[in-house]
Amino acid sequence: MSEPNKLSDSGTEKKLGMKQEQVEQLLQVMLEKEARIAKEEGDKIENEKQKQIQRLQNAAGRFKKLLVKQARCTHLKGGKNRRNTQAKDFSVYYHTYINSIPVIRCFVCRMHWGTRDTKEFLIRNDKKVPNHTKIGWDEAREMLGQTTNTPSCSEIPSSTRPQAGLTSQDDFDAIVKAY
Repeated sequence: MSEPNKLSDSGTEKKLGMKQEQVEQLLQVMLEKEARIAKEEGDKIENEKQKQIQRLQNAAGRFKKLLVKQARCTHLKGGKNRRNTQAKDFSVYYHTYINSIPVIRCFVCRMHWGTRDTKEFLIRNDKKVPNHTKIGWDEAREMLGQTTNTPSCSEIPSSTRPQAGLTSQDDFDAIVKAY
């Protein structure tokens, strides 16, 4: 009787046309290939983890820069070259989302204020967040009074849509007060 790990001379060697040493070499090559593939897959997974960590760090850095930009923004049109004697024209506008939620946005820094925002806190996802701009909804509405921008909306249902041709400041104020 032969050993369990060895092929019998009469049966398997003749079918495969290979000797025991050749089979063992082939098996060794196949095991090395499988190990190489497994290592490559492990390296890919590790690389993806590192990329994801870097993406999160980049996003956090961009968010911090955006907060600093929003805190420093004057929300005025004209940028750095704006003359101090020039009349104030804020770069904010009133926007209504499709679900009728109003916000006031700044074109310059992309800040937006909701109706529940105060000087101390912004409400984001029903959580209070410290207000880095120190401007709340009431202050943002005051800025709306000193802008030449017109309100925007994602879509207004036809029952509340103003008549075509209404573009005066009084019409704008009426729309703002409606919300």
